[in-house]
Amino acid sequence: MDTKGGIPNSNYNVGKITLTYNSPVTTPAGTIGLMDTTQKTTDNNDKYDSNMGIDDMFKGFPETWYGDFTYSLIDPNTGAFVGNTFTIAGEGTYTIIDDGGRKAIEFVPVSSFSGTSQVDVGIENLN
Repeated sequence: MDTKGGIPNSNYNVGKITLTYNSPVTTPAGTIGLMDTTQKTTDNNDKYDSNMGIDDMFKGFPETWYGDFTYSLIDPNTGAFVGNTFTIAGEGTYTIIDDGGRKAIEFVPVSSFSGTSQVDVGIENLN
């Protein structure tokens, strides 16, 4: 490539480069508990409990790039942000809570629910 001072001469087209930032890989959080028992991602009662706040799930997210943002639960059927509370019929209700200064996800199962239930959390309202 012919250049003058490191800049391509007029015989070359200059293109635009678009960079896409993909958020870092998140760390899943889990908890296990007795039937009819409220559970939180910050629980540490069993070897399967993650004892993680939401910030722990997004380690390395460069919040200084964006300033304020909020966490939101994500509807597993549509992928849409649904806010702080989401109910999965026949399973239970998930809520983003403040748990002693740590943001956590709380799961309140419906009576007699037994099995695995899952919801995702994402970052929205980046400023």
